[in-house]
Amino acid sequence: MVSSQFLASNAIGSITTLGTADHIEGNKDASVVLIEYGDYQCPACAQYHPMVKEALSGMEQTVAFSFRHFPLQQHAQAIDAAYAAEAAGVQGKYWEMHNALYENQQVWAGQTNARDHFIAFAKDLKLDVQKFQNDLDTQTVKEKVQNDFQGGMKAGVNQTPTFFINGAKIDAPQSAAKLKTLLQNAGASTATTTTAQ
Repeated sequence: MVSSQFLASNAIGSITTLGTADHIEGNKDASVVLIEYGDYQCPACAQYHPMVKEALSGMEQTVAFSFRHFPLQQHAQAIDAAYAAEAAGVQGKYWEMHNALYENQQVWAGQTNARDHFIAFAKDLKLDVQKFQNDLDTQTVKEKVQNDFQGGMKAGVNQTPTFFINGAKIDAPQSAAKLKTLLQNAGASTATTTTAQ
């Protein structure tokens, strides 16, 4: 259960804004905000992972991308995987662990010893492994994942992956090119609105 104090802090932004606890790739001040609610054990999310990376390539200055945790109940290792990403984030390697979890999903998903795999990824990323293991079970890490999940529920997320561009839920794009076009259009729309004011 997430403490009301943590929820009230608004460290995680709304569906239209980014908060101080959001992990952000790209330009945090960009006018285009892409938010993905995902589950590290979700096969569809793993398929979308390279697509999102490709779509964002070259858009680092114009788009802010944030991944928020939405571990599904049917995926037994998903919540521990989310904890692993956050524990790596404590040492400044959130995105590196995020990538490792998706790119090696077939190795650990469905394994009863998934945490052993996460520890191996931490070693590969040159993390302080003892600290990583300790951070996996801290209240701060657990609350961050719970807060993401609660925010997703409030936003109407009921499956993964779910994408929002500038607060608007979009149908899952069928290609990197399609996602890039949606992001470019959002940027053009924002520029037009700003010019008109």
